[in-house]
Amino acid sequence: MVEGVTAKREGEFTCTACFMIVHPRQFGRRDRLTCPVGDDDCPAIAVVRASES
Repeated sequence: MVEGVTAKREGEFTCTACFMIVHPRQFGRRDRLTCPVGDDDCPAIAVVRASES
């Protein structure tokens, strides 16, 4: 088994709340975005919305 850290891929960013590296596709449908880890107050949702415009 190979262990290590993989660099961020295109489109991924780091959530400022949980520090998880996420891609906008992980937030579900554009009209109903949800946090991948289930946080009710997820700051990354604002980042995803801003990237759509």
